[in-house]
Amino acid sequence: MPNTNNALSTFRWTPAMDSFMEPIVTRHARARMQQRGIARSHVDFLLEFGREYHDHRGAVVVVLDRSATRRIARSGAASGIQLDALRGLYAVIGNGSVRTVGHRTRRLRRH
Repeated sequence: MPNTNNALSTFRWTPAMDSFMEPIVTRHARARMQQRGIARSHVDFLLEFGREYHDHRGAVVVVLDRSATRRIARSGAASGIQLDALRGLYAVIGNGSVRTVGHRTRRLRRH
Protein backbone atom coordinates (compact mmCIF):
# COMPACT_ATOMS: atom_id res chain seq x y z
CA MET A 1 0.00 0.00 0.00
CA PRO A 2 1.55 3.36 -1.00
CA ASN A 3 2.46 5.83 1.69
CA THR A 4 -0.15 8.60 2.13
CA ASN A 5 1.61 11.11 4.37
CA ASN A 6 0.48 14.72 3.77
CA ALA A 7 4.01 16.07 3.20
CA LEU A 8 4.25 14.40 -0.20
CA SER A 9 0.64 13.63 -0.99
CA THR A 10 0.76 15.77 -4.15
CA PHE A 11 3.48 13.48 -5.55
CA ARG A 12 1.60 10.21 -5.05
CA TRP A 13 0.44 8.19 -8.00
CA THR A 14 -2.51 5.87 -7.79
CA PRO A 15 -3.82 3.55 -10.51
CA ALA A 16 -7.06 5.55 -10.60
CA MET A 17 -5.19 8.65 -11.76
CA ASP A 18 -4.92 9.23 -15.48
CA SER A 19 -1.63 11.10 -15.30
CA PHE A 20 1.33 11.28 -12.95
CA MET A 21 1.98 14.60 -11.25
CA GLU A 22 5.74 14.85 -11.48
CA PRO A 23 7.46 16.51 -8.54
CA ILE A 24 9.80 19.42 -9.03
CA VAL A 25 13.40 18.19 -9.06
CA THR A 26 16.04 20.83 -8.40
CA ARG A 27 19.11 21.26 -10.57
CA HIS A 28 21.21 19.96 -7.68
CA ALA A 29 19.07 16.80 -7.42
CA ARG A 30 19.28 16.21 -11.20
CA ALA A 31 23.07 16.53 -11.02
CA ARG A 32 23.23 14.05 -8.11
CA MET A 33 20.94 11.63 -9.96
CA GLN A 34 23.29 11.70 -12.93
CA GLN A 35 26.44 11.39 -10.81
CA ARG A 36 25.03 8.52 -8.74
CA GLY A 37 23.33 6.61 -11.55
CA ILE A 38 19.79 7.06 -10.22
CA ALA A 39 17.08 7.02 -12.89
CA ARG A 40 14.02 9.24 -12.72
CA SER A 41 11.85 6.11 -12.56
CA HIS A 42 13.69 5.11 -9.38
CA VAL A 43 12.84 8.48 -7.82
CA ASP A 44 9.20 7.93 -8.80
CA PHE A 45 9.21 4.54 -6.99
CA LEU A 46 10.86 6.23 -4.03
CA LEU A 47 8.19 8.92 -3.80
CA GLU A 48 5.36 6.44 -4.25
CA PHE A 49 6.46 3.65 -1.90
CA GLY A 50 9.11 5.17 0.39
CA ARG A 51 8.93 5.74 4.11
CA GLU A 52 9.04 9.36 5.23
CA TYR A 53 11.03 10.77 8.14
CA HIS A 54 11.28 14.36 9.25
CA ASP A 55 14.84 15.59 9.60
CA HIS A 56 13.87 18.22 12.25
CA ARG A 57 15.28 20.96 10.02
CA GLY A 58 12.15 21.51 7.94
CA ALA A 59 12.71 18.82 5.31
CA VAL A 60 11.41 15.29 4.83
CA VAL A 61 13.70 12.36 4.05
CA VAL A 62 12.05 9.61 2.00
CA VAL A 63 13.80 6.22 2.18
CA LEU A 64 13.27 2.94 0.35
CA ASP A 65 13.81 0.55 3.22
CA ARG A 66 13.20 -3.19 3.39
CA SER A 67 9.47 -2.86 4.01
CA ALA A 68 9.12 -0.42 1.09
CA THR A 69 10.85 -2.83 -1.29
CA ARG A 70 8.47 -5.57 -0.09
CA ARG A 71 5.51 -3.31 -0.90
CA ILE A 72 6.93 -2.72 -4.39
CA ALA A 73 7.41 -6.46 -4.94
CA ARG A 74 3.87 -7.23 -3.75
CA SER A 75 2.43 -4.61 -6.09
CA GLY A 76 4.24 -6.24 -9.03
CA ALA A 77 5.72 -2.91 -10.13
CA ALA A 78 9.32 -4.21 -9.98
CA SER A 79 11.20 -7.38 -9.15
CA GLY A 80 14.65 -8.94 -8.95
CA ILE A 81 17.41 -6.73 -10.28
CA GLN A 82 15.17 -3.67 -10.27
CA LEU A 83 14.53 -4.09 -6.55
CA ASP A 84 18.25 -4.41 -5.89
CA ALA A 85 18.81 -1.08 -7.66
CA LEU A 86 16.07 0.57 -5.60
CA ARG A 87 17.12 -0.72 -2.19
CA GLY A 88 18.69 1.97 -0.02
CA LEU A 89 17.69 5.00 -2.09
CA TYR A 90 16.78 8.23 -0.33
CA ALA A 91 15.55 11.67 -1.31
CA VAL A 92 15.41 14.90 0.65
CA ILE A 93 12.23 16.88 0.04
CA GLY A 94 12.01 20.54 1.02
CA ASN A 95 9.57 23.29 0.04
CA GLY A 96 7.70 20.90 -2.25
CA SER A 97 10.67 19.87 -4.37
CA VAL A 98 13.20 17.05 -4.43
CA ARG A 99 16.42 18.67 -3.14
CA THR A 100 18.84 15.75 -3.44
CA VAL A 101 18.91 11.99 -3.89
CA GLY A 102 21.41 9.28 -3.08
CA HIS A 103 22.12 5.80 -1.77
CA ARG A 104 22.17 5.23 1.97
CA THR A 105 25.49 3.93 3.22
CA ARG A 106 24.75 4.45 6.92
CA ARG A 107 21.77 4.08 9.19
CA LEU A 108 19.38 7.00 9.42
CA ARG A 109 19.60 8.97 12.62
CA ARG A 110 16.11 9.48 14.01
CA HIS A 111 15.60 11.49 17.16
